[in-house]
Amino acid sequence: MHLVDAASTELVDATARVSAVYPLANEADAPLPSSGYLVFLFPRSAQTVLSKLTRHVGEGIAVFASHGLASVILVVTGGPDSETDADGAERTRIDDLLDLVDGDLCAAEIWPFEGETVLETQTTVRHWSPASAPATFEDVEASDLPYEVRTEVEQFNLNFQYFWARAYKYCDEYEDLAAWLQETVSDIARTVAAYARADTDPASLDNPQQHYGLVSLLVEINACLTMLNSQAVGVTPPLTQSSFPVGEYSLLGIGSAARAAWRIYRHMSDIFANAQHLDRLHAMRHGAPFDSGVVPYRFNPASWESSPLSIETQPPGADPSPPRRHIVYFSSRWGFHQTIQSVSLSWQCINGNAATDWNLLTLSHEFLHSHLRELLDELLLVQDDAELAALVEAYNSGEPTTWSIAAKQFLLQRLRWIDHGLQLIAARDTAEQNGQSHVEIVRSAPMTAEEAHHLLRDRLRFLEEVIVHVMDYIYFYDADDELFVSSLWHSWALVPNVQPKIDEYVLRTLLALASTWRSHDETQAFDDASARLDSCLASILDAGDHGLVGLARSVLDEGETNVSGSGRTDLRTRFGMAFPLVRWTKQFLISSELHAKLAHDELRVAGERAYPIDPWEFPDSRIESPTGFLLDRFRRMTRAYENDRLESDSLWQLLVLI
Repeated sequence: MHLVDAASTELVDATARVSAVYPLANEADAPLPSSGYLVFLFPRSAQTVLSKLTRHVGEGIAVFASHGLASVILVVTGGPDSETDADGAERTRIDDLLDLVDGDLCAAEIWPFEGETVLETQTTVRHWSPASAPATFEDVEASDLPYEVRTEVEQFNLNFQYFWARAYKYCDEYEDLAAWLQETVSDIARTVAAYARADTDPASLDNPQQHYGLVSLLVEINACLTMLNSQAVGVTPPLTQSSFPVGEYSLLGIGSAARAAWRIYRHMSDIFANAQHLDRLHAMRHGAPFDSGVVPYRFNPASWESSPLSIETQPPGADPSPPRRHIVYFSSRWGFHQTIQSVSLSWQCINGNAATDWNLLTLSHEFLHSHLRELLDELLLVQDDAELAALVEAYNSGEPTTWSIAAKQFLLQRLRWIDHGLQLIAARDTAEQNGQSHVEIVRSAPMTAEEAHHLLRDRLRFLEEVIVHVMDYIYFYDADDELFVSSLWHSWALVPNVQPKIDEYVLRTLLALASTWRSHDETQAFDDASARLDSCLASILDAGDHGLVGLARSVLDEGETNVSGSGRTDLRTRFGMAFPLVRWTKQFLISSELHAKLAHDELRVAGERAYPIDPWEFPDSRIESPTGFLLDRFRRMTRAYENDRLESDSLWQLLVLI
């Protein structure tokens, strides 16, 4: 095996494997010594190991970092056959360094080399025992399940065995994901076993659609777990016997990048699970109602302030439910994306997350969709015609008698008015073409099952986006206009589908900013949010050309129209229809206690939002709030093309979190 020290990760030949490594000091231009050792360290915590090593390494030892599970690489001058190591002094130095970080390592792999040749017969691998005995998991029983389920469960068992056999050794923080995966697939298998056997024809089932829905969940779990196996635990020692199937990381993989993504997600997931918002919402359902707007022309959202019930005021239960997990991985196809079983991050975040274009905090938006789905399922979940009829009956029942009925009525009414706004705009355009000066659409009070089905199918997504944007703005961006708008619009600029619907993205941003407006006057709220958004967009443009942002500003300008033909008047109409949803979210779903816990971190000076660390500094103590840290880093970011240390700084942001 031969080493090639190159300034880029270009393949020397088709069989070469490469990975970029980044120096902790000024060794960037120093060539590999003529002989020495490459020492690949697999830390339990990269931040802890790098913090210790940067204070203790001496002459003849260079420290590098990588995206792989072997995130720390030492280059030690003086090989086994060199004059400088005739008495094994360099090997002793390596042993001393390993002793320094002894309790912080999972494994170390040592490659002695002479010239460009690795002395493969002398390479060694050393393992450290896990800090605690690993959890054990049994295979999910599949022998008597229908073929389409059995094959997926059997594939899961193999995927899971591969995952956990490596994860418990090199990244045991995945244990709770392993437990969740095992429980989820076991539950699906038990559900299917209750109504079908190996010889059951799916077409004969009472509800084949539900059956294939369960199959699709298994398919997704297997697909995402396979991705995680490759990214998180695909490259383990011995390195000569494993590889990653993406050329630029083919030698060492991206295990540490995957661990950092999991750390960010897990921080969010744990804080939200401990807050017990779903349990609190469930406990509120029989409580006192609020004005739901079911009689729209008597709607008085100001009365909500006297409501005794909200997630903020409802006491938590004695025992929090365990967090509901997702498989987290990087994807060049999906980018930032969320499904029932998974959350993906843009592949470009691996080496570009230190730029505004690929902000890791965008993960918060995808996480919040999963959080909100659980809350809305408590109120609006419809799985069959009977549940749809019950929801419509609750809406048409008149003045609400419980908090739950009021919430169902309010949300359906908002969906109706969101739909109303779109129809009003369309009717207004038609009237203008026909020379009419006035148009009005009035919904009849009773709602039909057909209308409810249309609203839940076609308008619920917009309602979800509004609530998620409000939560994201408050929980993760500290209600900071400039940071929130900059993050949104730099990430949206990279999505081709945004431009044709740019008015909707402007509207989402406006509604999020309006969540800090204290009055219920929607006209004033719109004017205030518009002025603030325009100021933020102007600041982005001042920093450099940005076509999508310029287009967004044109939507806000009186009399201007965007690419889809709608302008400020239409934007104001849709804003008015959705603004009560913003007020409702702020009143009933937002928790200041949860916000404080998300941001809490002893590493920061009291009262300060900034972290007292710069790139390639590694603090002695662990960063407690990955989301708070990422928000602080975002304040200092520039566009990708303006940062000549982008890849290096991006790796540091990943490693300092694990």
